[in-house]
Parts: sequence; structure tokens; C-alpha cells
Amino acid sequence: MGGQANRVSKDELLRLLREDEEFRLAVMGLLGITDIQSSLRQLISAVNRLTEAQSKSVNALQGVAEGEARLTEMLGKVTDMLAKINEMIMDLAETLSRTIDMVERLAKGQEELGNTIRQLADVQRVTWDAVKQLIDGEGKILDLLRQSLESQGRLWQEVKSLQEQVKALQEGQNNVLAEIRKLTENQAGLLQEIKRLADEQERIWREVNALKEVESKLLEENNRLWQEVKALRESQEKLWEEVKALREGYEAVRVDVNKLWEENNKLWQEVRALREAQNKLLEENNKIWQEIKALREGYEGLRTDVNKLWEENNKIWQEIRKINENIEKIWQEISALREVQNKLLEENNRIWQEIKALREEETRLREGQDRLWERYDRLDRKLSAIGARWGVLSEDAFRRTVEELLSGAGYRVEKWSYNDSEGYVFGYSSVVDLDVVVKDDKALAVEIKSSVSRGDVVVFKRIIELYERVTGRRLDARYLVTYFIGERDEKAVTELANSLGIRIVYPEELTRRQA
Repeated sequence: MGGQANRVSKDELLRLLREDEEFRLAVMGLLGITDIQSSLRQLISAVNRLTEAQSKSVNALQGVAEGEARLTEMLGKVTDMLAKINEMIMDLAETLSRTIDMVERLAKGQEELGNTIRQLADVQRVTWDAVKQLIDGEGKILDLLRQSLESQGRLWQEVKSLQEQVKALQEGQNNVLAEIRKLTENQAGLLQEIKRLADEQERIWREVNALKEVESKLLEENNRLWQEVKALRESQEKLWEEVKALREGYEAVRVDVNKLWEENNKLWQEVRALREAQNKLLEENNKIWQEIKALREGYEGLRTDVNKLWEENNKIWQEIRKINENIEKIWQEISALREVQNKLLEENNRIWQEIKALREEETRLREGQDRLWERYDRLDRKLSAIGARWGVLSEDAFRRTVEELLSGAGYRVEKWSYNDSEGYVFGYSSVVDLDVVVKDDKALAVEIKSSVSRGDVVVFKRIIELYERVTGRRLDARYLVTYFIGERDEKAVTELANSLGIRIVYPEELTRRQA
């Protein structure tokens, strides 16, 4: 019976938590749980703002798409106009070609006219010759004059036909010139149309730039909204923590209710014990009337306490009802939160898809960059190999040139080669070379390199020290001939060489001194 009453009390407590809001709020206050409705309202308002901003972004993107469509339409019109211009230019080219053909025919006609005129002049000369021969033969004169007149008539007819051809060519040329003028006028109109299209295209580009600015602002607004979403997610995590605390408080309430039912069971046990005692008192009624009276008074007091206990129990059930109502409302709020969370998860999935696409694009860019670096490395190795090869060739060529110059000036160049088995110069066994220039009793150490660094200066100093120690011959001067110093701090290299008694000489100084 006690277990059944305990189970009924638990169900009633849960029902009160679901149905009675005041009881639920009271329990939440006792448990230290804050009201989450304000946080939920903030979350809902932020989601609404995010939706409005997204709709604005969609509208702006639609405006950008419409602007791009208008721009595409204008570009199509410009393309059609340019095609028409090309057709007119082709027509103009054909007309010019026909004009050139007519001019060529006119030139040929003029050339034929010149030939005819020359023939006429020849006929006239023949006529004059015939007139001169008139004295010799009058009979022949008439024949010659007749032939001359006939030839001259034919020539005049040819001249007349040629003049008509020239006139026709001139008319054709005038027609061509008129057509050229018309084409020129059309070309001027086309140029104005092209200028208008260029102005329209510039205006469209200004609109596109304005749309790009709007798009950038929308992107900034979207980034700000993402920040708000991030803040909302943080608020959501806090709400989940509060819900977790509410569950913990609910468990604590259940524990307290269980304790209350345990106390109630103890009271029922005491009531049963009192009833047993009452039965015993009834059996001993004849013996202890005074004790029965006192027992009845105690029993009445006990009934009063039991009634008070039942009243308190009813109040507890009412509070449990309220707690159940509040729990039901909390579950509704949690369902709404889950819907919002599902929407956020969908948006998060879309964002992750965009991030995945960006990562794939980044991977492709990195692969392209790696390929560029590989090509750059191959090019660098080739350039290094070419530079090294050129340095060796230039050193040998310049060394031979210096040797020839010094030999011509009375100097003798000795090449000293030594096996440095102890590794004095490089730290390991190697063969070292040194060029020694000798004249009279003086010996000069000369090293020719395409470029010089600090390490080259130190190595040259060690080779000189090894030469003096092995040969027992002291060098009077030390020269390091180079094209350039291969370090950024050239002054430091020069100071190091001077401190070691080595002078760095450039080829132009050496050739100028030799000259």
C-alpha cells in the first residue's frame, strides 16, 4: 500500500510540474534556475533578423543578376552593331575594289588613247612625208593623201570611241566618289553610334561597380549576421546548460518527494501502531478508563495532525501539478529550440559544403602553386648550372688573359699545386692551387674568381699561409681579382680582406693599370 501511494504521489508530482506554471516557477526558483524565455526571445529575434538579412541578400543578388542580364543584352547589341559595321566595311572594301578596277581600266584607256595619239602623230608624220614627196610624184600624192585621210578618219573614230570610254569611266568614277561619300557619312553615323554604345557601356560598368559595392556591403552584413549566429549558438549552449541544471533540479525534487513519501509511510506505520494500541486499550477498557480517556484525547490530537498532514499533502500535489505544467511548457520551448537547432544545423551543413568547395579550390591552387614551384626550381637549377659554367669559363678566360698581359709586361706566372693531406685549408685532404706572379725578386699571390665571399677570402688566406710554410718563401703582396662581391655587405668583405693583408682588385682596375 505504501509503494502504491508513493507511485501515485510521483505521478501527481510530475503532473503538477507539467500543468501548474506557478508551482514549476517556484521549484525553478528554489533550484536556482533562471527564466530562459528572455533568452529564447532573443534567439528568435536574432533568427528573424538573420532571415531578413538573407532575404535582402537574395534581393540584392537578384538585382546584380538583372544588371548582369542588362549588361549582357547591351553587349549583345554592341556585338550586333559591330557585326553590321564589319559588313559595311566589307561593302566599302568591295566598292573601293571596284573603284580601283575602274581606275585601272581608266588608266589602261588613257594609255590606249596615248598610243592612238602617237599613232596619229606617226600618220601625220607620214602625211607630211607624203607632202614632201608631192614634188616627186603627184600620182602617189593623191593615193597617199587618200590613205592618210582614211587612216586619219579611222583614228578620229577611235579617238572618239576612246573619249566616250573616258567619259563613261569618269561617270563611273563620279558614281564611286558619290558612293564613297555616302559610306563616309554612314561611317560618321556609325562612329556616333559606337560612341553612344561606349557611353552606355561605361554607364553599365558604373552600375556594375555600384552593384559590386552593394554586394560587398551585403557580404559584410552576412558576416555580421554569422557573428550573431555564433553568439546565438553560445546562448544556445548556455540554454542547454540551464536545461541540464533544470534536469538535475528535477532529479533533486524527485529525491525530496521520495523522502517525503518515506516520512508519510513512517506516519502510516505509526498510525497502525496507534490502532493496535487502541485495540489493546479497548481490551483493557475495564482496567484503565482514565488511560482510555487520555488515549482518546491523544487520538483526537493525532487526527487533527493527520488532517493537517492531508491538507499539506494536497498543497504539495497542487504544487506538483504546477511543476508538471511548467515542465510541459519547458518541453515545448525545448522543441522550438530543437527546430531552430535543426535549421542552424542545415545552415551549418551548407556552410561546410561551401568550406569543402573552398578547400578543394585551395587544394587545386596549391597543386598549381607546387607545379609552379617545381618549374621555378628546375629553372633555378638550370640558371645556377649556367651561372656556374659561365663563372668557370670566365675565370679561365680571364686568367689566360691576365697571364698573357703579365707575360708581355715581363712577369712570370707560376702555378703552385700542393696536396694538402693534413687538411689545413678545407679541414680535409684536398689538392690546392695558387697562382704566383714573379718579377725580379718579388713574388705576388694572385687568385682570380668570378665572385668573392667571406669564405673565399679566408680560404685564400689559408692557401697563402700553407704556401709560405711549405716553400719557405714569403709573398710580397696578395691580390684577389674578382668581377663582383657575392654578398650584400660588400664593405664587410673588403674590410675582412684588408685586415688579412689581401687586396681585392676588379678586372677594370687591372686592365686600366696595365694600359
